[in-house]
Amino acid sequence: MADRSLQCRCEQMSSQPPSLKDRLADESDDYLDKHDVYGLFSSLLKQLTIAQPTDPYPFLIAALQKPTVVLRAIVTGSGQAGGSRSAQLAHAAHIASTFGVPHINADLLVQSEV
Repeated sequence: MADRSLQCRCEQMSSQPPSLKDRLADESDDYLDKHDVYGLFSSLLKQLTIAQPTDPYPFLIAALQKPTVVLRAIVTGSGQAGGSRSAQLAHAAHIASTFGVPHINADLLVQSEV
């Protein structure tokens, strides 16, 4: 009998609309995800931990004012783990063209310097 009353209460709770608190929490999470705030804070904390400035506030302000540059590229090298070398290069080139990033072949870079 107790199991049935518990089940009824659970069913009533699940049929009720989300509370204002739950909706605000969901909206806040959506906003923070949309603007990658968690990633920003993670990056700032990593930079701060590495630099360990005497006064962290000017350091953080300067870090926030720097433009964000993200390098995006596909880099390939000697891939000996399964498949032919030409198939691996073709696959890497396909990925690069699909995502609109440069494909850099490390083997060719090294050969041109030797």
